[in-house]
Amino acid sequence: MPSERPDAPLLHEVPDAAALEAVIDSPRAVLFKHSTRCGVSAYVIEEVIDFAETHPEWPVHVLKVIEQRPLSNEAAERLGVRHESPQAFVLDRGRVRWHGSHNEVSAAALQRETGRLEMSVKTAAIVTLLGVVCLAPLAGAQSASLRTPWGDPDLQGIWTGSTLTPLERPARFAGQEFLTEEEAAGLERRADETRFVERVPTAGDPGTYNQTWFDPGTRLVPDRRTALITDPPDGRVPYTPEMAERGRLQAIYRVSGARNTWVDVDTGERCMSDGVPMFWLGYNPNHQIFQTPDHVVIVHEMFRDRRIVPLGDGPGTGIRQWNGDMRGHWEGDTLVVESTHFIDGTADRWAQTWRMPTHTMHLVERFTRLDADTLQYEFTLTDPAKFTAPWSVRIPLTTNQASRGVTEGPLYEYACHEGNYSIANVLRGARVEELAADDEQP
Repeated sequence: MPSERPDAPLLHEVPDAAALEAVIDSPRAVLFKHSTRCGVSAYVIEEVIDFAETHPEWPVHVLKVIEQRPLSNEAAERLGVRHESPQAFVLDRGRVRWHGSHNEVSAAALQRETGRLEMSVKTAAIVTLLGVVCLAPLAGAQSASLRTPWGDPDLQGIWTGSTLTPLERPARFAGQEFLTEEEAAGLERRADETRFVERVPTAGDPGTYNQTWFDPGTRLVPDRRTALITDPPDGRVPYTPEMAERGRLQAIYRVSGARNTWVDVDTGERCMSDGVPMFWLGYNPNHQIFQTPDHVVIVHEMFRDRRIVPLGDGPGTGIRQWNGDMRGHWEGDTLVVESTHFIDGTADRWAQTWRMPTHTMHLVERFTRLDADTLQYEFTLTDPAKFTAPWSVRIPLTTNQASRGVTEGPLYEYACHEGNYSIANVLRGARVEELAADDEQP
């Protein structure tokens, strides 16, 4: 008995390599690596005992790291997780579903993580029993290959969101939630035919990037929705009247407005940001995700934004930031990221008004790995300063870039400032126009 508590349930000690192998390969088990000379471990093992008392269906095994140093090292190698002490694992048939060390280990943490495993097993069993084809991606998401060594769903990879499907439902599809197969095929065929056809600039238009640079996608989202907005049902951003008018005026200003200073152009043209970065339908619609047990990092190819998301229930920084103060947590197999404390960007110009950060903006993002190639991305944006109601978007991201009709490859550096000659040239051109107008004065 590792604990002196007389009411402590039996914690099964791991005496040798054969017993360790049996524990790792068992369908459900908790393994606790305990140091008999560590005060933290003495405290944490009480938490482990509390869990064992209330969850007798979960066998709890203890490995004493000092007395069994070679076996402890073998456990670290066998599980693929660096040794720490105290340290706990939730195991499932040779897979590490979760692990934590020191004060991360508690009765509540063990209850949460074993509950996640039980839920995923139940879900997979339901899928198998019913044979529902549409739920097959969810079953695939439970496979060991789609989990990190510490047991979280593996969201890592380079994901592209390129699609022909627009954010808002076009007027011609008002009241139509889905395209027919014929409509979808026609749109994708025309996109294939015109993908690299260059547009001839109109009079006075200096032109822009060529189609190879834009690398436009040529495929709709698989369910053929007419808009990526899922709520409200009309597929439109629910702007307040004031913000709708601001967006209308900005669209006009972007083409023909004054260029007296650099702040007369929008934040994207200034290489700062276009706002909330995970959703992007222009060129460079790629995002790379990295994970550790306590952080998720998202690198966006556009503007080279890096979003570092701490996981857990800890307090936020309270510091206002362009992309908000972010915190993440797991709800089952879905990563939920909440962002608040945005800067007030209302004094700047924004290419898309809905992206403009304000002090009242609240962003909730959800990431769910569906299968080897698909990451379901959803967000809900709430901001009484801009919208009459919250609204939501759903877009499947993919690691299969070719399936969206875009160029395959890694993320590249977006060196916007280094090559941003447009700001200087736009301001110089405006001054030339002013001089020409002065010359025409009598």
